[in-house]
Amino acid sequence: MALTTTPAPQARRAGARGFWVGRSNQRGKGMARLRANHAASERHQAPSVQGAMKRLVLAGLALTATVGALAQNIGPSAPYQPTARVYFSPATSETDSPTLAVIREIDGAAKWVHVQAYSFTSAPILSALKRAHERGVEVFVLLDKSNATAKYSGAKYVINAGIPTGIDDKHAISHNKIMVIDGETVLTGSFNFTQAGEKSNAENLLVLKDAALALRYESNWQTHAAHSYKIGAAEVRSEGVTKRGN
Repeated sequence: MALTTTPAPQARRAGARGFWVGRSNQRGKGMARLRANHAASERHQAPSVQGAMKRLVLAGLALTATVGALAQNIGPSAPYQPTARVYFSPATSETDSPTLAVIREIDGAAKWVHVQAYSFTSAPILSALKRAHERGVEVFVLLDKSNATAKYSGAKYVINAGIPTGIDDKHAISHNKIMVIDGETVLTGSFNFTQAGEKSNAENLLVLKDAALALRYESNWQTHAAHSYKIGAAEVRSEGVTKRGN
């Protein structure tokens, strides 16, 4: 009688790691798109007043008053300027809430959201990721290996929502708490995606609108994704999260 064997966990995980290279923006193609977006943002300037005036003169518009008026209207637009906002917890109001800031950015995503998390139990943030996935945004989640065995984790929730989820077990702790959104926005800081991070802990969250910085973070995310393994709901021993999150 032929015997069948189940691959050892390490062998199964090694095989599954290729999933991330093939699916998450495919490194080459995805990073090329991000670099193109960054290059376009650097070119986001209208011609200077001096250049506009030269072209007007060469075109035969010699009247000083006309040239002056046109130059005033064709003056340079504001160059692309990265922006940053910071949020602290415990928050003193809704406008200062790190959790609500994260949710706003997820809800505003148009193309993709790439997540790295250590503790991952915030019910409002989990729901926002599910909404993004359901409206066609590409959502991928990378988690520290503790999420496979912790009593509380949102891993099973996002897996059951159909969101590809990986475990990064190549480090003592995968302690990044970031999101990269649409190649333009980075969420980072000490803030864990948890209710405790919002209500109890002293934490900070930075929301950075910077295409160049997003490129660096996305490149690092791809590096971690390539050595992570995809996890299924059956492999998560967590009890999940409470309605309000943990």
